[in-house]
Amino acid sequence: MGHDIYIELNKLLQTLIEEGDLTEKDINEFVQEIKNPSLKNKLKSSISRLDNSYKQLSENNRIFNTLLKNLPGFLYRCKNNKNWEFLLVSDEVLSVTGYKKEEFLEKKSITLGDIISKEHRDQVWEKVQEGVKNRSTFKLVYKIIKKDGTERWVWEQGTPIYDIEKGFLYLEGYITDITDRITLEGKIEEDKKVIDKLNDFIVKRELKMVELKKELKTINNNVTSTP
Repeated sequence: MGHDIYIELNKLLQTLIEEGDLTEKDINEFVQEIKNPSLKNKLKSSISRLDNSYKQLSENNRIFNTLLKNLPGFLYRCKNNKNWEFLLVSDEVLSVTGYKKEEFLEKKSITLGDIISKEHRDQVWEKVQEGVKNRSTFKLVYKIIKKDGTERWVWEQGTPIYDIEKGFLYLEGYITDITDRITLEGKIEEDKKVIDKLNDFIVKRELKMVELKKELKTINNNVTSTP
């Protein structure tokens, strides 16, 4: 009987500690009210472990949130439909899309599908469905239209999430702006074309000079051999 009471109290305390409804003072006062010495010691030990676990979890969450804020993109969870409706999305979605996360989640005035460039929508859909079918990670590069109307290139990596009993649940992933890289690559490609043209011109000029030298040599030989 005492063991059963311990298990129930332990579960209750775990829930209250995790939800932040109990302070350390509340817990100590609660434990002091217990008359059974064995049960009191067990709960003290259990509470100490729970408290340490909760503190570690809080620290892990702090580290995760710090890392998240320093990422140049945003994390998401969304439905697998052509609107790609967000179920969860990090605050950093604002810097990439120009829309606040509340516009996606609460007001539902916009979806990711709405801002994907029309020329890339079919490509995105097909690639993601391939990942869902194969239960594999997918990687995409496509254009979006920001809230201010500007076009931006983004890179996305996502994966379908499954449950053993329920099957497919949703998509989770990460999206970041790579416009600067795409622009740089485009400039490098343009420069390469200019260099290639210049090289072709130089080669042709050299060949022309060789031909002219041959002609001059022939003329000189003819002049010399003429009596």
